Amino acid sequence: MQPRHFLPNAAIALAIAITPGCSDSSAPPASAAVIEVTTSTTGASADMDPDGYIVSVDSRGARAIDDNAVLSFEGLPNGTYHVALNGLAPKCVLEGPNERDVEVAAQTGAAARVMVLFTVSCKSEPPTPDPWGY
Repeated sequence: MQPRHFLPNAAIALAIAITPGCSDSSAPPASAAVIEVTTSTTGASADMDPDGYIVSVDSRGARAIDDNAVLSFEGLPNGTYHVALNGLAPKCVLEGPNERDVEVAAQTGAAARVMVLFTVSCKSEPPTPDPWGY
């Protein structure tokens, strides 16, 4: 009778037990989320904010956006983000707060898209009253 060697068989069994736990190729990776900021501005074309606005999403930096435009911040991990719209001309008024918190949660295999709408109304500035009444 030949001696049995258990070490190679034990090593093979250990390798088989560890390998499936290292990576699960059946689950697709989680996708990054997107925050889509839209500005909608009403008013006569002459009354519009001439240089548009500034949008910021947390530490992602500030980016310019036109009066009526869409701007996407992509590749965001899941979490809560602080979205702000600034740089409005004095003749423009924002409906609602200029700072908003949004929650994004990407689903496994599909990107989450969160839309934030800022509605602005711009009107002609009233003429400055003449102090002498003329």
